[in-house]
Amino acid sequence: MGVERREWEVEKKRKELYMEKEVVERSRKEAEKLMEEVKKERQELEKEKEGVKESRKQIANGRSEVQQAKEQVDREREEVEMEKTELEERRCKLETAQDESERERRRLYEREQEIKEREERVKHEFERLQEQEIAVEKERELMEEEKTRTQEENDIEKERMKTEMGREKTEIQRREEEIAEKEGELNHKEREVRKKEEAVEKKQEEVGIRETTVEQREGEGRKLEEELAKWEERMKESEIVVERRNQEAAKREASVEQREDEVREREKESKNRAEQMRIREEELKNREENTERDKEEAKRRVEETKKWEEELCRLKEEAEKRKQEVEQREKGMKQREDDVTKREREAQMREEDEERYRMEEGREKEEEAARKKKREDERMRFEKEMDIRRAEERKWKEERAKELENLQKEREEKRREREEGQREMKQEREELDREKEEIARYNREMKKELERKNEEALKEREIARTETQREKDEILKEREEASKEIEEAKREKEEVKQDRTQVHQEREELKKEFEKVTKNKEEIQIEREEVNKEKEASDRERKEAKREREENQRENERIKEENKKVAEANQQIREQIERDREGLEREIDLAKEFEGKLKQEREIWKREKDEKERDLERKLRQWREQKEEGERKRKKEEDEARRWKEEANARQREMMRQEKEMRERSREFERERERAKEREKEIKKEGELLQKKREEIEERERELVEDREGLLKEKEEAVRRKTEILKREQELESERDEVERKRIEIESEKKRIVKEREEVQTENKRLGVILKEREEEIKEGERRKERVPVE
Repeated sequence: MGVERREWEVEKKRKELYMEKEVVERSRKEAEKLMEEVKKERQELEKEKEGVKESRKQIANGRSEVQQAKEQVDREREEVEMEKTELEERRCKLETAQDESERERRRLYEREQEIKEREERVKHEFERLQEQEIAVEKERELMEEEKTRTQEENDIEKERMKTEMGREKTEIQRREEEIAEKEGELNHKEREVRKKEEAVEKKQEEVGIRETTVEQREGEGRKLEEELAKWEERMKESEIVVERRNQEAAKREASVEQREDEVREREKESKNRAEQMRIREEELKNREENTERDKEEAKRRVEETKKWEEELCRLKEEAEKRKQEVEQREKGMKQREDDVTKREREAQMREEDEERYRMEEGREKEEEAARKKKREDERMRFEKEMDIRRAEERKWKEERAKELENLQKEREEKRREREEGQREMKQEREELDREKEEIARYNREMKKELERKNEEALKEREIARTETQREKDEILKEREEASKEIEEAKREKEEVKQDRTQVHQEREELKKEFEKVTKNKEEIQIEREEVNKEKEASDRERKEAKREREENQRENERIKEENKKVAEANQQIREQIERDREGLEREIDLAKEFEGKLKQEREIWKREKDEKERDLERKLRQWREQKEEGERKRKKEEDEARRWKEEANARQREMMRQEKEMRERSREFERERERAKEREKEIKKEGELLQKKREEIEERERELVEDREGLLKEKEEAVRRKTEILKREQELESERDEVERKRIEIESEKKRIVKEREEVQTENKRLGVILKEREEEIKEGERRKERVPVE
């Protein structure tokens, strides 16, 4: 049975190792798939980099075109200056051709205007590109702020959940302590309830007395209400005055809002001009978002590679542990081999003894033919026992040979698996190192580009931010001042309402006192019910503990019965040993009787008999020692089987956990595939946007060609535009004057509103003083009425 159990355990271990090998192969295949996906995504990132580089080249080409236009303008300016010098020389020489010189001067003036317009267009184009970059930086900052805000909110939510969980735990503990305390407090509360009931009865009597006093007070309260009505009429008149002033303030607010509407119309005009810029800014923003998303994906992949490295380290540690376990098992097998060799030596010694015994039997046959019958019986019995032992030893040798072959095969398989695992892990580690280097290089390049762009955009952003913030601050100040005035008027109205509600609050306080007494009774009843429920729960827990105690007692009795059975089996083994010993003693007695009958032959074979007895005693000792060793080995094998069973269960749990992790990884891989598909769609969209951008650049080139052709036509319109510009400048100056005048008016209106507010505040203070005096008079009257029934 022990050999079969060992064979079953060896087969089981082989299956477990095979399953672990399959798990390692699956993980390796999944790692290879991940590496392929990472390579594909890296190729896509390189393609996107090329697209970004092309767009940068296009922007650089646009800038170079702008620079060329500037150089052309400079050349044209130099030509104009040369022409001016020539005209001055002609003017000196040709005074008679004054009309022609005037026409030439007009032409030159028109040319200068065209050159200036061209310069302005170039400036506008350059400013437009700068504004695009500024807007892109703003969008990036907003995205970063949104990320940080969401991260902070998530952190706050996590901390809140932790605090709530801790609070709930403390609340549960406190509740358990309160349950124990409430049982002791119930009697005390019941006594207090009786006292409170008596106090309630006394209070009811007092309430009856108070009701009479309240009726008297109500008569006085009616008089006070009439007086309050008069005061309310006066307050209404003052409110009418306040409303009139509020209307005037509203009119002023309407005028301020009208001015704000004019400012908003101007802002709308500026917004309409910036719409084209926003479209281009959105395109750049989309590209930057894609680049940021790529960065995040690269970071996530780096983290995944770190996780895979940790997983590989963990697998290495497990492999080393398994290696140590295998070495321990090999040591155990070596020890068993040593035991087998020891047994083989003992068997050889037994065979030698048997051969010697056979030789002795031959001599006895020749010498003692008369005593053959008696000795043959003994010899036949002994030979049967020896045949049985030989058969057992033969079987044991065959089983031992099979076990050694199986162990040799297992060692070779483990050694091959170990070598394959080491090779695979080395390859995976090299691939991961290469990927890390590539990702780090890409991150360094992107970081440098972003830092350069940020430094260029920050300078331009600060200039634009200061100007826009200054204008916004001026508009907000005007709005805040108007809203403050409106809020102050509302606050005054609410203060008057609060004064009215204070009179009604005192009437309701008496009712609340009576309601509190009834509520206390109800709360005490509810607490009594809760304590009863808690007692029932504690009784249930006691019953469950009692049931568990009985189950443990039954389990202990069962263990005792098993121990009794084991003791009985040991007793049976001891009895069998005693019976064997008695049989041997009987055989020894028979031999002694045989010696008494054969005194003549005692001298001949006495020595031989002594030797046989010693051999028999030695065999008995060996048999007992073998039996004890067999029992010890059986116990050891049972312990090893139990330990291997626990290890198998632990491995099975580990396999289940690994399978769960593999399922989760497969789900993550599916999610990554979906993200990759979405990324492909986004790349297609970006390609379309780039195509549109190329078309726009081609259109701009065509527009530049048309601009060059249209320069000749625009020269004729330059004079007309100059006059229009002069008119526009005059209109702007007039608008500035109007704005200045309106600002002066607004400031004067603000001062007037401040004066009116101060007047309203003084009047409100006066009314508040009057109300306080009146309230004190009412309170004194109520105190006098309360003193009368007590006296």
